[in-house]
Amino acid sequence: MIRMVRVTRPGTSMLGKNRKIMTNEHPDFTPNVHIQLMAEIQGICPLCGKVLMYSKKNRTYKGYEIAHIYPLNPSVEEIGVLQGEEQLSKDVNDLKNLIPLCESCHGRFDKPRTVEEYRELVYLKKTIINDIEERNIWNGHPIKEELGSIIDRLVDGTPDSLSSDLEYHSKTIDDKTVGLLSGVLRMRIKMDVGVYFAFVQERLSDLDKSNPGMSEVIAMQIKLYYSDQKIRGIKPPDIYSNLVQWIKEKTGSQSQQACEIIISFFIQNCEVFS
Repeated sequence: MIRMVRVTRPGTSMLGKNRKIMTNEHPDFTPNVHIQLMAEIQGICPLCGKVLMYSKKNRTYKGYEIAHIYPLNPSVEEIGVLQGEEQLSKDVNDLKNLIPLCESCHGRFDKPRTVEEYRELVYLKKTIINDIEERNIWNGHPIKEELGSIIDRLVDGTPDSLSSDLEYHSKTIDDKTVGLLSGVLRMRIKMDVGVYFAFVQERLSDLDKSNPGMSEVIAMQIKLYYSDQKIRGIKPPDIYSNLVQWIKEKTGSQSQQACEIIISFFIQNCEVFS
């Protein structure tokens, strides 16, 4: 009797929907890869918030595993579940497809893998990637350090009264941002402008007295950053947030509100959303 043997390609299996159809070896990630991936999530499991390193007897140990968002060796069932879903990289071992998880979360993510949990990790990793890209853009957009002195004055001082041009400012902001920003955000910007516009304007005038043209340079730098965001197709609410975080990062300010006031001033002053 002649036995018929079914031949499969090397590295594949045909045995059941839960069996792996690929046999990629798990890579031995270098220390630099571990450092980069852990830095991206600040050492915290992005799913449960658990600290991923622990100390014992004066030694530090890792309490995490590097997870493949799209599986390293997907089963037939997993291929079906994830069919048509976004993949962050064609190379499953690319950094874009990797994320550290605590051992418990990694186990739950893998067994069984669901499309909902997959989408959650894709979203988390895309947010991380976007944040890294934004920080790289920050490095390419300087801002005069003199702006920090105005932010410090905002933190330390309070204007004596509301601007007399509050109604005018509100109209200008509405004309520029209706349909772009939410009503709640527009109201916050209008309040910042109404209270602080004259204060910021005076501080910029003070800068010009000692450094002629300084306020114009600052306005140009903010306008360039805004234009960069707009060209990249960033949504207006995200542009506002990115502008605030860029100012905060570049000036070293600890005050989110003071940086929001600065951006609100330049929205009113025709440099942003014009």
